[in-house]
Amino acid sequence: MGAERTEPRVLRLRGAAELSFVDRALDALDGLWAASPELPARERTLFALAVAETLTNIVEHGSGGGAARAGSGEPEVEIRLSVELDLGAVPRELRATIRDSAAPAAIDWGSVAMPGGEAESGRGLALARSVLDEFRHEPAAASAPGAEAPRGNTWVLGKRLGPEPDSAGDPGS
Repeated sequence: MGAERTEPRVLRLRGAAELSFVDRALDALDGLWAASPELPARERTLFALAVAETLTNIVEHGSGGGAARAGSGEPEVEIRLSVELDLGAVPRELRATIRDSAAPAAIDWGSVAMPGGEAESGRGLALARSVLDEFRHEPAAASAPGAEAPRGNTWVLGKRLGPEPDSAGDPGS
């Protein structure tokens, strides 16, 4: 009899682009990890780090440092996070999709690199990119001429997991 296929575990969160949302997301990931003890601690930690760095980047850069300032005319930026853990899929992976309502981010991926040791910031995207197998950013598409400027970004984070625990010793895997 073949191995049973497990149902994907899905986490969904939605909220304002504030640092408290990052904390909520990390707490929710802890709950997902508790329900998935078969996940190696290293992969859990690296994936959570990448999610936290990406969310923090959105909060700090996509929303002017947090929710819209009262009377500023800036819309509040919202973040929607979806994390899927599908241990029955091949390849096994952790996947997060983060959507925000911030202005489309213009990122020069060629210049995204770890800053010098004295720098107090600037590590977020470089760090996330270094620990993930997939890290994509898709800014909102331009709209028709004369229409309101597009808003929003989609961030896709993927981390492949090693072979299933019972096949770890198989040299063919």
